[in-house]
Amino acid sequence: MKNENLKESVPSENQGDGISNVIQCAYNVVSDWHDDLIWCPSQCYKHIEFKCRHFIIYLRWRHSDPWTAELIESPNDGKFNMHTKFPWIWMNVEFWKDTELDQLKLDVEKKVNGWLLEHIE
Repeated sequence: MKNENLKESVPSENQGDGISNVIQCAYNVVSDWHDDLIWCPSQCYKHIEFKCRHFIIYLRWRHSDPWTAELIESPNDGKFNMHTKFPWIWMNVEFWKDTELDQLKLDVEKKVNGWLLEHIE
């Protein structure tokens, strides 16, 4: 049965590594991935909207730690603030190498989609 609330999400062109980059998602993409890939920490952000609420998907890598992923509710302007009053929802991700960033993004987007459908009314 097809869910009418799902839309196709196609990651940006810089993620064309041959993997299937299209997922069915229930959220709207406000702004695609912004990659800040300096040595340490490296960070990636994606601003999304779901049921009139705005969120940031936040990925972070530090030299001593693997990639981590969080979903953070944000003000409607989508401005990311490390000291936001909103709770950070930790997304359980497997270990991904720095060369597997595109696969990590796809994995996290699937987890975020599932979390939003389960927890946001």
